[in-house]
Amino acid sequence: MTLHGLGDLYVPFVHEHIYRRRAIANGSDNLLVQRAIRAPGHCDFTVEEQSSAFSDLVGWVNAGIKPIGDNVLDASIVSQESYGCTFSDPARDQHMSACLAQ
Repeated sequence: MTLHGLGDLYVPFVHEHIYRRRAIANGSDNLLVQRAIRAPGHCDFTVEEQSSAFSDLVGWVNAGIKPIGDNVLDASIVSQESYGCTFSDPARDQHMSACLAQ
């Protein structure tokens, strides 16, 4: 499970593409769930975003319930204004305008 802030310039989002492509190349992409977060900086996740991801990860490990994630390779999906809304904390008002408009 990865969480990646879309505004992270320290570790750009393209690293999620690299992780996914390497997992595919090694036949382990079924073991990778990636989530885009509408966060402005590096590791700028809210407690809600972190605890939700951790809870989903524990459910995956303990009960075999694979959590959903974001598609990071399809440019037509990533370029949508609402990309990153699914797993982002709605309390991020200043970064969630596209999500709130849905």
